[in-house]
Amino acid sequence: DPVTYEETIKIVEVVEVDGKLVEKQRTLPVTADMKLPPPPPNPPTAAAVAGPPSAPKFSSVPPPPSPPAFEGDAQDEPIFKVVEQMPRFPGCENLPLDERKDCSSEKLIQYIFTNLKYPKEARDKSIEGTVVLQFIVEKDGSISEVYKVRDIGAGCGDEAVRVIKAMNNLPQKWTPGKQRGRPVRVFYTLPVKYKLEATSKSKKNGPGPNMPAQDEEVFKVVEQMPRFPGCAELPKEEGKECSNKNLVEYLYKNIKYPEKARAEKVEGTVVLKFIVEKDGGLSNVKILRDIGAGCADEAVRVIQSMNNMPEKWTPGKQRGKAVRVMYVMPVKYKLESNDNVDKAIKYSNKTPKNGPGPNMPSDGNTQNDKVDIQAMYPACQGETDIEKKKDCSQQALLTKVYTSIKYPEEARNNKVEGMVVVVFTVNADGTTQDVSLKKDIGSGCGAEALRTMKKIVGESGNWIPAKKDGKAVKSLYHMPIKYKLES
Repeated sequence: DPVTYEETIKIVEVVEVDGKLVEKQRTLPVTADMKLPPPPPNPPTAAAVAGPPSAPKFSSVPPPPSPPAFEGDAQDEPIFKVVEQMPRFPGCENLPLDERKDCSSEKLIQYIFTNLKYPKEARDKSIEGTVVLQFIVEKDGSISEVYKVRDIGAGCGDEAVRVIKAMNNLPQKWTPGKQRGRPVRVFYTLPVKYKLEATSKSKKNGPGPNMPAQDEEVFKVVEQMPRFPGCAELPKEEGKECSNKNLVEYLYKNIKYPEKARAEKVEGTVVLKFIVEKDGGLSNVKILRDIGAGCADEAVRVIQSMNNMPEKWTPGKQRGKAVRVMYVMPVKYKLESNDNVDKAIKYSNKTPKNGPGPNMPSDGNTQNDKVDIQAMYPACQGETDIEKKKDCSQQALLTKVYTSIKYPEEARNNKVEGMVVVVFTVNADGTTQDVSLKKDIGSGCGAEALRTMKKIVGESGNWIPAKKDGKAVKSLYHMPIKYKLES
């Protein structure tokens, strides 16, 4: 009689909602029926193994049988259905062992979601259902012998096969399955569910005005991700870094800490998502996470204002063609604890390769407490309201520092974090002098902060001097810069 091995797999559902593919997943039990291996033979008798009369007699018992396996047609090595360590989709090998399985499943679903296309014939005929594929994960992590166990027709099975075979073109291969510590060939079964939402079927007159056609997909991950404008002519890596800098600078210059949020001391991270269209325009700006007090609405306003810039975003590309791409943007609001002024509104994404972490720099308004109005970076000269001018000056200085400073490689490698303080004098006539390092944390952080501030102070011209009793006075300006690596 067959023995049933129970395990669970994630079923991928590709659901179309208003012309867009949406991923869903369910965990289903799946069984693998396998024939028991033949029982071990009876121990041989002494006579069966007896040698010549002069040789000593002995008896032996054979080793236990190997785990159940299927013989492959193309190779002599067995193909297993269940092994001690099942194969994993790549991208999770740096995680702890107990987290890799879930991570691998999520990566696999994401890969299928971003690459699978709902066939036009299937959509036109309202065909839905589950395609089941089976393939072999080889000992080197490559994929072979992809075939359809179940197909629903109209190109759905062929499209799923195409996506699975394309895995061999990924930069990383699968982590192969292992039995008794050695890589082995393993059968892998993957169900993919195609489903059209009823709302999509009921739209007989096509998309409304300014709406994309139903067959235009929205990707999450593409070969060339969208870029903020201003860096289109640079090589890929330099262009990516330049784009991130320009995006951070745009946010710093345009976003305002809402008065209500400041008054209520609201802090936290707002998360938005939007679509970068094929022409570089932005659409469908939505709030994924809000912290209230107008913070999300302000972030939405700034994102939408990007459509009014002279240049549009560089659109994402897949297989050399411009495509629609979903972009997720976290924006962090934080107030400084000692006096509740803006510390920074930070763009929270991956740590730039050669730049500071998202929580750096901190506010630079810690100055001489004996003056009525602190010295200010020379920006926003046309602003007459002193508080607005102060806020504008701080944001401009933070932007300048953030986009100029680099996280020293030694500090990054040694995971050095902390606060560096640079001080300098702002004279009564606005000139500056004596830029020096007051506090250092080593590994090149102090030297880099000093270099950056000397450059900024040297290039900025005369500062707006501090004032005491209405008169310009000499003051000492403290610039704290916080180095922090994202976890």
